Amino acid sequence: MQTCGVCRQALREDDHLITHQFASGAIAQACRDCLSEDRGTEPDWVPYPVGAWIPEVGEGLGRRKVRICGICRTALRWDEDNHCMRVSPEDIGEGELKPGCYMCCSGCVDFYKPKILGRLIRDGILKPEVTVRTMPRNALL
Repeated sequence: MQTCGVCRQALREDDHLITHQFASGAIAQACRDCLSEDRGTEPDWVPYPVGAWIPEVGEGLGRRKVRICGICRTALRWDEDNHCMRVSPEDIGEGELKPGCYMCCSGCVDFYKPKILGRLIRDGILKPEVTVRTMPRNALL
């Protein structure tokens, strides 16, 4: 597993390290997130549309398709596990995403968890003293 020389996070499965000279003068092998931060631009992650071709990683018998988040449709990091999460129309609002259960990345879990917690407290499923940090993992289902 490769890690970025700047943020030290594991790379996304469809990413590679790029040698770059940063504004500070330092030269490092960095991921696309760190490159875009140094350039002052948004990361250039292109989501994989439903039904689109998904690249493969690995060699020989270990070859498999890149793991994709069901919500943001971007590749997961090498050290990241999929999380199962159910979203309702109230959680997602307007948009292309449909209510249902998705296997998703930790970034999407962090984004939707407060909304799901608020809904579960309003519906009386969880007690008001439960916080995002103390919320049981199975409450996302």
